[in-house]
Amino acid sequence: MGKITQEFTELPGIDKKGNPGLILRPVVTFSFNYKRGRILTTNGLLDSGADYNLFPGEYCYGLGINIKRGIPVEIGGIGSRVPLKGYRHFGIKIFFGEYTFETYVDFCMEQGAALLGRNGFLDHFESVNFQNKKGLVTLTY
Repeated sequence: MGKITQEFTELPGIDKKGNPGLILRPVVTFSFNYKRGRILTTNGLLDSGADYNLFPGEYCYGLGINIKRGIPVEIGGIGSRVPLKGYRHFGIKIFFGEYTFETYVDFCMEQGAALLGRNGFLDHFESVNFQNKKGLVTLTY
């Protein structure tokens, strides 16, 4: 069994009192490609409330993916009352520390940041431990 531990990242947000400030978030750095193509490296938010992985549609350009050839999916629950149009693509390989696995990702042109969800990312690990007070996340595979 292997473990990957990463520190949370401070990002702009609203503090406990409602004021603008920096908030620690479980953002991790990972790389990925599509069907053995070009490898891209980015940051993604570990989102235990997201059902699936959701990446910005612009990533498709760098991966050589025709976004509209994916399986059409409706994306809701991210602040929009009208579902957004996404496209699910299989054959995405994730490189995360020493651990590598193949998965699927929903791409959406309106999405601004990579979200790593329960199905397609977190489910590839035996456990995910958010240590909020220490600002650490540990993923065991």
